[in-house]
Amino acid sequence: MTPLTSEASQKDKKFREICEFILYDFYFTTKGGPLKRNVGERTYIVERIVPIFKAIQSIYEEIKFHWIEIELNCMKEIKKLHPDFNLTINQADGLGVRNSSNKAILFIEVSGGPESSDLKHAKEDSEKLLKEAIFELVSILRNHMDKSAEESKHLYTFMIQSIGDRITFSKLCLANKHIYSVLQIKSAILPFEFNDVADYLEVFELLHILVSELEIQMGVINKLKLSESVNGTNVPKIRDWIWVPDSVSVWECKEN
Repeated sequence: MTPLTSEASQKDKKFREICEFILYDFYFTTKGGPLKRNVGERTYIVERIVPIFKAIQSIYEEIKFHWIEIELNCMKEIKKLHPDFNLTINQADGLGVRNSSNKAILFIEVSGGPESSDLKHAKEDSEKLLKEAIFELVSILRNHMDKSAEESKHLYTFMIQSIGDRITFSKLCLANKHIYSVLQIKSAILPFEFNDVADYLEVFELLHILVSELEIQMGVINKLKLSESVNGTNVPKIRDWIWVPDSVSVWECKEN
């Protein structure tokens, strides 16, 4: 990799360390030849997905990742508040948690191995991610119910879905009254042999966006905490906008 100049920011230096960590791991795992594509979901998670986020965790100690069938506090919280809802308490393939708040910030679902993903599994995981992201956002916003609803527009929860050898990064926010907005930001393909190492450029772009978004959210949540509660009825409060779907069947997918 090209050396950084002396003017490089601390953020750039940290991100370079993440890239180096990932490339070192990829070099040594492919030293004996191309990686196997015909592996199961859990093997794929451990061998290919975990090292990427382990690199982030090693540099940004504020973030901790948990893996394989992780129980979600936000799901339990919603189920406790609304026991009559037709909701299954899912477990996540991967979960990124901010240590200072113990709140989830990133949900990860892997829809099978590189060669074993199918449309049904991918669709089910997409629905899981939406539930996970919405319920975590609701869990966070419940602590700020009387703040201005406009402030909530800038607070996001994040999602990564792996389908085959492609990973996709998305984010979700409360955009308006009873309306959640999902934005797909970036996708990238994971290489399986060192001759394709250039494919990591797309992966690094995705990770750079992810890290930047996570840093931005620190400022957003702090601003929300410091903002004053809304008085009167002219300005909508977060409690006026917030909404929890009681089943997947009530969701609508609208493309712009």
